[in-house]
Amino acid sequence: MNAALRRLRGNLRKIAAYRFLSDFYLLLPVLIPYYHACGLTATDIFIVQASYSLTIMLFEIPSGYLSDVLGRRTTLLLGAILMPLALTLYALSTTLPYFIAAEIILAIAGSMRSGTDSAMLFDTLTATGEEERYTEIEGRAEAFLRYGTAVSSLIGGALALYFLRLPFYANILSGLLMVAVAFPLVEPPRAEKASGKWPITEMGTVVRSVLTDRSFVGPALLFALVGSVGVAAVWAYLLRFEAAGLSPLWSGLLFACFQLASAFGSRASHLMAAGAKGRMPAYIFIIPMVLFLFAVDDAALIAPVACLHALIWGLSTPYLLAKMNACCGAAYRATSLSTATMLTRLFNVILMPLIGLIVDATSLACGFLFLAAVLTAGTLVALRLLVIGEKEAAL
Repeated sequence: MNAALRRLRGNLRKIAAYRFLSDFYLLLPVLIPYYHACGLTATDIFIVQASYSLTIMLFEIPSGYLSDVLGRRTTLLLGAILMPLALTLYALSTTLPYFIAAEIILAIAGSMRSGTDSAMLFDTLTATGEEERYTEIEGRAEAFLRYGTAVSSLIGGALALYFLRLPFYANILSGLLMVAVAFPLVEPPRAEKASGKWPITEMGTVVRSVLTDRSFVGPALLFALVGSVGVAAVWAYLLRFEAAGLSPLWSGLLFACFQLASAFGSRASHLMAAGAKGRMPAYIFIIPMVLFLFAVDDAALIAPVACLHALIWGLSTPYLLAKMNACCGAAYRATSLSTATMLTRLFNVILMPLIGLIVDATSLACGFLFLAAVLTAGTLVALRLLVIGEKEAAL
């Protein structure tokens, strides 16, 4: 293996490290008690999170297009630079407008990574002749993202025992490490590149193309549903943990287990996909069953059952990304993948405030029931599109 190829394959480790740090949120286990300490209601909390989803939705496709035009490395580096800036603002925030502002910057940073890291991974494997290993490598990289969240949840919960704002300050340092990881990434060669001459027209053409391709829409819709309901459920789980009287340390421990279960699912995704013969997405129906259980039982003893949700979420993500990558051209791969993530954020923008209103007006149990119903109905539609798309692709 020559030196250039070795440097290119080095992207695989660096992308895994980048993902580890991109979701290394020490502040996450203490956000709910900290929000409440600052006087935020459940509706306010979900509005803060919806502001993240709205921003990332608006920047998702432009950032994917930026990646296709300027390059994967440049886009990931820009996202890394924004992370410590956003975390510094979060550390200084005490009121709703400042929390929203911090989430907006975090969202822009996240949009720079979203789609671009998967596109860089696929392009790198294509250049090294290992394209068939994408689901396996993507699963490993996704697992590192979950590892980052798990480790940070444990550390963040422990730091909060000393000082509630301490996890916020420590998180700034991890944000700075992202820059060091992103800088040595190597831009993979591509057979085709976006022209960049007519950005709005090109973005519109790509979005129309993928959203009318049923072989892409099926996995994209399923990816968006699982992701958006998963994000809303995480906050609902955290609210349930707090209502059950669990301390930030215990919440951090349970959330870490949630992420480790998802990481295990991601690592095993390529094995499951190989053995399921196309039936794997049907396993997603296990998630609404978990949500229903949380709706009917508010005992703290059922908290670990959330890990089953995480396991299925982890199993499905690399599988669905592989399905979408197979439908994308090299020139606009990041833009295409960003379209799927944009759908996720669109659903988040709708779901998050709605769940907050339901919880404040009725109960947390009703919020869980609503999420279970949305995912069940949406999955039925997505699976139908997935089957139709696969049949059309086989013709």
